[in-house]
Amino acid sequence: MPSALAAVSSRPAAPRHLAEAGELWRRLLEGTGLQDEAGDLDLINRRVPKDTLARLLGEHFAVVECSLLASTVVLHGPGPLVRHMLSSAAAKAAAARGLDVNSRLRSALEEAIGKDGAFWLTTEVALFSARAGCN
Repeated sequence: MPSALAAVSSRPAAPRHLAEAGELWRRLLEGTGLQDEAGDLDLINRRVPKDTLARLLGEHFAVVECSLLASTVVLHGPGPLVRHMLSSAAAKAAAARGLDVNSRLRSALEEAIGKDGAFWLTTEVALFSARAGCN
């Protein structure tokens, strides 16, 4: 019996996923002069919305279910989030346009953690499971 498992964290499927990191990211981009014509400077990938993924899975599987998984990650140092954000298409696009992403991210997170003692980050993922069978 074929089956599939897929996760999508794009908005609006998961509107709070990495919202705090997104807010920090947008503040870092302010005043840089970077333009987002291609839509590639957002930390969240909006290319495969929840409804699109459900439709695509529904074309190949009889049963498609979706669950929203949410949690909070508490960071006491900037490293994990800096590494995650630097791996994003947004950070790569900004760096390719000349923005010193690494030091700006690290400084902003160190400042936030120093001020509040930690950085709280929401994770919210729409998790799909799909399998053959009856609808």
